[in-house]
Amino acid sequence: MKKWFLDENKSIADIMVVVYGQDKEKLLKNSLLAFTSIITDIKKLKSKYKIKIKIKESSFPKLLFNFVEQLIYLKDSQNILFKEAKLRLLKNHLIGQLIGDKISLTLPIKTDIKALTYHSFLVKKAKNYYRAKLVFDV
Repeated sequence: MKKWFLDENKSIADIMVVVYGQDKEKLLKNSLLAFTSIITDIKKLKSKYKIKIKIKESSFPKLLFNFVEQLIYLKDSQNILFKEAKLRLLKNHLIGQLIGDKISLTLPIKTDIKALTYHSFLVKKAKNYYRAKLVFDV
């Protein structure tokens, strides 16, 4: 099963991705991979920085949306992109650690993501996996 794919034909001014995960934690981790891969070559990121994250929401879709917004906030405020996450999800309470590196001159930036939009935002559970549709304002 794919972790995620870029859906270039569905949105012109924004970037839409469809993210997959065997469970909710994998969906969150694969959303992080999609987010970072849109911005830069994720293989060039080192594991220099670790940041703790804690999010509590009333539903999983809200938690996923907030998680991606936190990635955007940390990119903009601390200049950090993440290549992996160690996450634990208990109902709609997420705790974990994000691992990544600072944005630098040696790290090629392909596209800057400004925001996650509610346009076409979707989280669905299929028979044996989860799927999310994310539209990023660039």
